[in-house]
Amino acid sequence: MCKRQTYDWDFDNGNVSTDAAPPVQSYITPGDYYPELTTTVYNYVLTDVAVTASASGWCGDVEEISLFGVCQGAPDLFFDYANNGQTYTSSEGSNNLSNSWSNLALELNSLVFSMTFWDSDGTSQNDNLGALAFSVNGTGTFNFSNSEVFGTY
Repeated sequence: MCKRQTYDWDFDNGNVSTDAAPPVQSYITPGDYYPELTTTVYNYVLTDVAVTASASGWCGDVEEISLFGVCQGAPDLFFDYANNGQTYTSSEGSNNLSNSWSNLALELNSLVFSMTFWDSDGTSQNDNLGALAFSVNGTGTFNFSNSEVFGTY
């Protein structure tokens, strides 16, 4: 989770910069100069999600059968994201207990969002691995867990 901002400097001496802390400027000719800075601050942005199926709620259907109490496959993990009317469905993992998604760039319109984790089943109903609500309190990496999945965002 990060908060994003951009900087656009015009030093009124022919130089421009997009650095947060640009180099010191020189003004050769005496006179009045009017440097300008435009800073754009974006909402928090969800950048990465990693998840691991930690229980067996996905096991026992047609796609991942249980033989003598042992799952014979692994889930095809994906998630649905919802934030203040904005929704997103991730790509699906393939037969793996863990999956991660990078460079999502999901801008948060509200500091509270939810994610529902799923096992994709091609021939039967998708298995719901749980829903979690998150409240953003700053930038960083955050851990989550419920009875079916755990991970980071």
